[in-house]
Amino acid sequence: PFSNCPRCGSKEFVGEDRVFDTWMDSSCSNLYLTKYRSDAKFSEDNFPVSLRPQGREIVRTWLYYTTLKSWLVRRSKPFHRVFIHGLGLDARGRAMHRTQGNVIDPWPLIKKHGADAIRIFVASETNPGDDFRISEAKVGGAGKFVTKLWNVARFISSFEEPKAGKLAPADEWILAELNRLIETARGSYEDLNLFLPSNRCREFLWNLFAPHYMEMVKARAYEGDTGARWTLHACLRDLLRLLAPIAPFSTDKIWRAMYGGSVHAEAFPMPHDGIPGSRADFTDKIVAFNADVWKRKRDGGVPLNVELPGVAVPTDLKAFEGDLRRMHRLGS
Repeated sequence: PFSNCPRCGSKEFVGEDRVFDTWMDSSCSNLYLTKYRSDAKFSEDNFPVSLRPQGREIVRTWLYYTTLKSWLVRRSKPFHRVFIHGLGLDARGRAMHRTQGNVIDPWPLIKKHGADAIRIFVASETNPGDDFRISEAKVGGAGKFVTKLWNVARFISSFEEPKAGKLAPADEWILAELNRLIETARGSYEDLNLFLPSNRCREFLWNLFAPHYMEMVKARAYEGDTGARWTLHACLRDLLRLLAPIAPFSTDKIWRAMYGGSVHAEAFPMPHDGIPGSRADFTDKIVAFNADVWKRKRDGGVPLNVELPGVAVPTDLKAFEGDLRRMHRLGS
């Protein structure tokens, strides 16, 4: 700022009254990022950009202005795809405005629950384009999932990762479920859908992998069984890579500590070859059997680590009998 014109010395100034709105500037974002008029080769190699993520409330402004400006300047579309996301609303379903006094400050939530918890909550709450109500209770629930991931990783880190292992039926079972998860997540990410990967990964870890598979193979893993140990690490590796776009901080921290390098430099997982898909058909029966044994022990006041006689493994689960008996300490 200055009080005198550096050229003529005048002190009389008139403010500019030919003012564009803010979208005239922000509509240059894709041109700026691809170094338009500053690096011709970089601009040519990277324009149009791959993706524009934005809210639906500014389609008529930011999206339209950017499309128009890119056409006028480059005679080209500005990006290949646009991801239109919904709005975060308050607990009553209202859009947040400063004048209404209902703006939720994210920083206290980040400090209390972590950034990954908020990201998982948003990804898990709605399908693409839908509005969602911000709930601290649900953010806290997502934070518990992050804690669960850390605890699972801590347990698996206690076992050395073998290069290969002879797989038992229980190992093939969880890998068949993992293959289903990978296929679902890959297809959903291609469609820019974060809802399915976040929820399916959560269900896999919380409802299958941790309570059922890990408990089934814990004894074998402690004994040095290579099939159990290899499968534990294989599942964790793939789960971390599948969750990396949604929970980038926790997954990268765990990956760096256990496997070296960054998870964000890794390729997305592919389904594991040679795993019979039919193994996943046993999931409901395995879950039901385990739930029944846990209920029997709970109803009888028997601790989980105490032998329970008189329980037979169903005939259709005979392939898993060894792991199931050791898991539940079933007597003869």
